[in-house]
Amino acid sequence: MDNCQQAVYNGGLGAAFLNSMIVMAGAVLLTVVVASLAAFFCACTPGRIGQIGRAVFGVLAAGLAVPA
Repeated sequence: MDNCQQAVYNGGLGAAFLNSMIVMAGAVLLTVVVASLAAFFCACTPGRIGQIGRAVFGVLAAGLAVPA
């Protein structure tokens, strides 16, 4: 258990963890915003461009349905 304490206090593990949390929060926020805008586009755009958006959405949804 002493090794873990030394890693946190002497090795700067706490600062590294905080930096990772900041980067992760920014990445999640950016992903949610971009995905929300793309979903709104696919759902609400009329005409030919809307059909293309719905087709892209269908391909992405089918890709999620297929197991890796």
